[in-house]
Amino acid sequence: FNTGVSDFGVFVKDDKVYFVSARAEGVDVKEKTYAWNGEPFLDIYVMDKASGTVTPIKGEINTKLHDGPAVISPDGSTIYFTRNNYLGKKEGKRDKDKTNHLKLYTASASSEGWNEVKELAFNSNDYSVGHPALSPDGKTLYFVSDMPGGLGGTDIYKVSINEDGSFGQPQNLGAPVNTEFDESFPFMDSDGSLYFSSNGHAG
Repeated sequence: FNTGVSDFGVFVKDDKVYFVSARAEGVDVKEKTYAWNGEPFLDIYVMDKASGTVTPIKGEINTKLHDGPAVISPDGSTIYFTRNNYLGKKEGKRDKDKTNHLKLYTASASSEGWNEVKELAFNSNDYSVGHPALSPDGKTLYFVSDMPGGLGGTDIYKVSINEDGSFGQPQNLGAPVNTEFDESFPFMDSDGSLYFSSNGHAG
């Protein structure tokens, strides 16, 4: 399951394990590498729990840049995922420092995998939005961002998902969850407990 490169962001749905990896298993040759760690850019993979077989996620999700992590709605119809600013096989606008920020996207389930990729309305070219997690009822999306007005580096936010698929206004979770440092990778358990990573909490 694990390899000699980055493997993380695990999410289990039914009989499948979804995760993010820099491996090159089952994808086109990865010519681009990430300067920060010298590894190939990330993609989303799926492992069948019964057979242990690992394959790239099907559909229009993986690109030549970073893709993942992801989470799937309780009814299995929608996937929410992180990727660099990239849509329609075209890289998006960079900020004034030439940074290609992370954004959140959705895709719809089909017989051919995940398609109809759409960008979420509260993304920005000037800051990152990513690391999606869902409440047990699928009505609240949690995510990480370094948008202006936060407590520090990256904070965890939540936003309501309306019946028509639109979104409410993102809300910073505030203290004691967020600190002046970095909070990331939220995960909501079935009982509503929120787990996350932080370099601002002692432990």
